[in-house]
Order: sequence, then C-alpha cells, then structure tokens
Amino acid sequence: MSVVGKGKIGIPIILLKDGEGGIVTVETKHGQTIRGFLFEAEDSMNMVLKKVTLTTPPHAPTYHDSMYVRGASVLYVVVPTLLQHAPMFKRVKHWREKGG
Repeated sequence: MSVVGKGKIGIPIILLKDGEGGIVTVETKHGQTIRGFLFEAEDSMNMVLKKVTLTTPPHAPTYHDSMYVRGASVLYVVVPTLLQHAPMFKRVKHWREKGG
C-alpha cells in the first residue's frame, strides 16, 4: 500500500487539499505573489482563493474578492504551519517504519 492510497495524487496535492480553509501564499512563475484564503484546490494544483492580495513587483498590492490560479503557473505554495500535524504525515511515518 502506498502512502497516499490507491489514488494517483501525491503528497504535495494532499497537503494542498488539507490546506483548504487556511491562508496560503502562492508564488507564480511570473513573479507574482498571491496571498489569500484557500477556498478550493484541484488535483492539477488549480486553486480558488478568496480575499486575495496580489503583489506584482514593482507595483503596489491590489485586492480582489476572489481569484483563480492555474496550477501550471504555480512555482510554490506556502501552506499554514498547522499542517505540520496533518494525519497524512502519520501515514508517511508508518509507511517508512513498516516498509509500505
């Protein structure tokens, strides 16, 4: 049995889905920084964020009610630190100790 079950999604996607309902920061390949409430995340890393602050250097931040971010443009995502205690990590630890 794999760490993530029989599904085809990996640990980063599970972590992103566990982050739904929290405040995340997304850095895009275009140099934009997007911070907001993660409303929905898809398997392709497409995200819907609410109450968004968009920063595109060298411009001042702009505020939006909601924003859709394409997963293909995501460089990285900073998730809430609360997720370090997510149940998924217990499965990873068990998998490493027991060998799968």
